[in-house]
Amino acid sequence: MFDLVIGIPSYNEEDSIKYVTETIDRGLRKWFPELKSVIVNADNNSLDRTKDVFMSSSTITKKVYLNTGKNVKGKGKNVLRIFKFAKLNKAKAVALFDADVKSIESKWVYLLLSPIIKDKVDLVTPLYRRNRMEGNTTNHLMYPYLYAVYNKKIQQPIGGEFALSKKLYKKIIVQKKWPSTYLYGIDVMITVLALKNKMTLKQQYLGRKMHKPSFPKQRKISNTELDTLFHIFLESNKKTYKNKNTDITMNLVDKEIIYPKKEWIKESYHLTEEYLRKNKLKLQNNFKQLDKEFFRDDNYKKFITSHIWTQILADAYKLLNKNNVSSLKEQISELLLCRIYKFWEDIEKMNLKEVDNEIQEQAKQLQKILINS
Repeated sequence: MFDLVIGIPSYNEEDSIKYVTETIDRGLRKWFPELKSVIVNADNNSLDRTKDVFMSSSTITKKVYLNTGKNVKGKGKNVLRIFKFAKLNKAKAVALFDADVKSIESKWVYLLLSPIIKDKVDLVTPLYRRNRMEGNTTNHLMYPYLYAVYNKKIQQPIGGEFALSKKLYKKIIVQKKWPSTYLYGIDVMITVLALKNKMTLKQQYLGRKMHKPSFPKQRKISNTELDTLFHIFLESNKKTYKNKNTDITMNLVDKEIIYPKKEWIKESYHLTEEYLRKNKLKLQNNFKQLDKEFFRDDNYKKFITSHIWTQILADAYKLLNKNNVSSLKEQISELLLCRIYKFWEDIEKMNLKEVDNEIQEQAKQLQKILINS
């Protein structure tokens, strides 16, 4: 039996998991020495030396390696295996850490777990200072949708670092799931279930987050997160909630600007153009805001402004039904890239506060549209 289960979901993370594991160990020994803890690496049958590096890392805290198999690869599968391990061992709390986070500090263990252990909070989500070019699924999909539907400013609803109470992780284990939930969709499920069930939440500032670039996985992340979120919306009959809102006013944009590699952007844009050509009629039928100019072959800036984007998100929410989840989430995920390109162009010369304001105003505008519709 263990009091605390610290989970590290992974796939091919031999170059980073040692530092993450040893940092977690220092945090547990410093702030929770009286509690019985275990560090669990739930791994998707990595092809590299992730298991060996994890097990050989220098820790006092007990380590357990769980191979979640090679049939289904996904973060959600790993996370759910960690939750089941925690339930089996009657853990009071679970904390999750990305295996590739380079900026982790031992104090993160305290910041995430202390509210669960001492204040009986059910979910702790992170606040990061991030590169303005990162966090695109969060900034333009998850944050505005959750703010509009649940009236809560959860700035990192799909962050890699979470802490959960026994009450919450046990609820997630029995919750209905979809194939996307076993991929990246698990992150938004964690946050939304806490919101839907009016559990206590707290956001903790962890500082700067640095990890492997997420842009090469942009389509996969947004598709799977959105698929799970849309299914949860339908399970609730697209109900909107009146949770008490708490504004977060701190600046969460990092001063340093790190651009994705040019070849990534070029390849992604070509895929977007191809998708728009093939699906022009469907997109025009669903989203009247996309005019003929947008689809012209000689329009080399197929960008979407914040104003148009919030209308598209609102229309998708209204159109959503059990028969169109797959097509809608695919359309929104592809159009999201057009929004990202425009956002990058707009914020390039903005100061930190202006970038934050751009993100906040976009979410507020979506909520306003949904309330008045």
